[in-house]
Amino acid sequence: MGTIGAGAGTAIKVDPLTKKVSLGPKSAGASPDRWRSGWGVPNRRSATVTRSWVGSTDCFLGGKVKLDIEGAERVLQEKVADPLGIDIYEAEDMANLLAMDAKEAVRQMVSARAVDPPPLFQLCLDIPYGAPADPLHLQAMVNRLPEGAQWAAFALGRMQLPWLAQSMLLGGHVRVGPEDDLYLSKGVKATNEQLVARAVELIHNLGSSVATPDEARGIMNLKPR
Repeated sequence: MGTIGAGAGTAIKVDPLTKKVSLGPKSAGASPDRWRSGWGVPNRRSATVTRSWVGSTDCFLGGKVKLDIEGAERVLQEKVADPLGIDIYEAEDMANLLAMDAKEAVRQMVSARAVDPPPLFQLCLDIPYGAPADPLHLQAMVNRLPEGAQWAAFALGRMQLPWLAQSMLLGGHVRVGPEDDLYLSKGVKATNEQLVARAVELIHNLGSSVATPDEARGIMNLKPR
């Protein structure tokens, strides 16, 4: 299964020999705590933080999460700017231009049938400087997907649960997990298992059903195990 990533966590890689720059997902071994410390892999989140597009560094989880702007700047400088002989601001702009290219690459690959159908899209809403969690915005995004595409939409924090229903009601799949919502309710932290169970209950209450693993492979035209 081919994957193209264009989100904030998409890794920026510089080939040490050719100096070729690429942008792509690198989930294996990733640290979800990079916003605070331990920056090791430069990504679009690094560029967002150094540009101060996220606003105050003390506004996340009521000030409990502090953004490590110096760490973001350091990893972009050492891993991207220095090897290419450019400054950090040029590295930031390049990261965002590459992300735009990644989105266009998806459209081109689908139209040229360079990937096996159906393509799968995840539509993220309600993130800083992104599309708001609004049904009309989601409908507009769905209308622009290639014919026959499979998709799921998700939102973050308090909008995560309502957006499960919104995605399903518009004909999409659902996505859940602690990356999108850390809590079951106010002050009650959730496990991944609990978030999945709550999503299944919601789907059943809305009169639909959850696909089995074999049914999911059939939907995505994947080879059976």
